[in-house]
Amino acid sequence: MEISKYETNSLKGVAIFLVVAAHIMGNYLGDYFGNYEYFLNVLGTGGVCVFFVLSGYGVYMSFYEKGITNTYWNNKFKKIFIPYWGVTIIYFIITRKVSFTILLKNLLFVDYERNIDGTMWYMSFLILWYLIFYLLYKFEIPDLFRICFLFIISGAIYENSYFFRGCGWQFQQNIISFPLGVLAASCICRLKRKIEIKKIVLYLMTLLIGILYVYGIIRNTVFQKLGIILVMFLILLIKTIIKSDLKCKAFYIVGTYSYFVYLIEGKILEILPRLQNAILNSVIYVLILVLITYAYASISNSNTKLRERIGISTK
Repeated sequence: MEISKYETNSLKGVAIFLVVAAHIMGNYLGDYFGNYEYFLNVLGTGGVCVFFVLSGYGVYMSFYEKGITNTYWNNKFKKIFIPYWGVTIIYFIITRKVSFTILLKNLLFVDYERNIDGTMWYMSFLILWYLIFYLLYKFEIPDLFRICFLFIISGAIYENSYFFRGCGWQFQQNIISFPLGVLAASCICRLKRKIEIKKIVLYLMTLLIGILYVYGIIRNTVFQKLGIILVMFLILLIKTIIKSDLKCKAFYIVGTYSYFVYLIEGKILEILPRLQNAILNSVIYVLILVLITYAYASISNSNTKLRERIGISTK
């Protein structure tokens, strides 16, 4: 049961929605929820878990198709590093809130105290996983050993999370998400055939996993388990919607720009002045986030069309 590009972008759209909702709740609407800290973590950790699983899944699928080549890091520089560096430098120039040394640590993904933007712990962990994956899959090692090593390394990071200081507890919450994505992709590739699931079976699976997720929230289940259950539920839900001849166009579009939204949403929270009205704060924040993302999407699309017109590859 592969995850298509359309499904991947739709899942990213749902995930970034959950992350932004968690940050709005934590920064503006905490007084409206009795046990908001738990729901904040349920939403935020669940959304981030989706991103990590999809990252592990995607990087393995790419490896399966073409192996580890020079494009492994080239693509990441273009799609991940450069946007991150650009947004971080612009934010540094605007705020001047940290020293140049701390800026440099952020640009190298090793500011584990999260001095510039607390949400950027995700980048430090993601780049660490990309590096680990590269080292394991660059050399000829049986795939089973590679995946076992990924989980062993997960355990080592979990037990030594103090090394990552302010990021340690968030690394722990998402410790097996990336390896699980790799494992899922490996299993799918090993089957070497598409698995078709009947509609009724898909509906029942979605319903059962959804009930399990709600039950987990009611029972205050630990975030790591809830995150994995949420990933399974969302994958099944998106597949159910598509198989029912419905569309997830809104989430698909949002998912296309989810990485950019992630890069700016925490920084906007830091810059925006606070008003006395929490609802108004939330509305202003969302409007500014949407406007900046829309402007970025327009510029990006214009740039893509221009490059295609003059014959420059956009891949």
